[in-house]
Amino acid sequence: MNRTAVALLGLAGGVQMVDPTISSIAFVEASEDLGFSPSMAALAASVSTLALAATVIATGAVADRLGRRRVFIAALLTAAAGNVIVAVGPTTPMYMGGRIIAGIGLGAVFGSAFAFVRDVAGEEMGKALGLFAALNGAVIVVGGLAGGALAAWSWRLAFLVVPALCVLLALASRSVLPDIQPLGAGRVGHRGCAVRSQQGRSRPHQPSESLPLASP
Repeated sequence: MNRTAVALLGLAGGVQMVDPTISSIAFVEASEDLGFSPSMAALAASVSTLALAATVIATGAVADRLGRRRVFIAALLTAAAGNVIVAVGPTTPMYMGGRIIAGIGLGAVFGSAFAFVRDVAGEEMGKALGLFAALNGAVIVVGGLAGGALAAWSWRLAFLVVPALCVLLALASRSVLPDIQPLGAGRVGHRGCAVRSQQGRSRPHQPSESLPLASP
């Protein structure tokens, strides 16, 4: 088991969980500052979670096709960009758009991270998942405390916790995570065709024998 890689993936998975915690802490002040209506406040509180739920499963398959490390790093940077937009945006549409982008990025982070665990766990999948879950919890505790402390100063500062973590993890990923070749559909299909053609050459064609007609 590559413990360093599993640890990095566990930290990234925790970022996906600490984001809604920080958002909940900062939401009341943000809604007052930006002047959310009651209906807009209800939507703003859940829009990131909806975007995350819509992407977390699909991005595991996307990572298999395009390359897991590539998708993982892109997802971290997308999540960082979304929360930076929230932190600096002066209007409600920018807040909503940033939270949607952050949700898509964080869904892709968790989906690709969990898919990556299988490649770095080796034959110790149980231990790898235990380390992954433990670090998820550690990030929630530490990140939540940091976000709460910053929210006491400004809700905008609280939304910069996740981008800082995402950028650090993205930088570390290039040296820690292995660069696994994507599982392209074309390559699989070509290989499958090659196997079938070899099987066809190894077994000569045998014409079917006609059954003799029964004599009257």
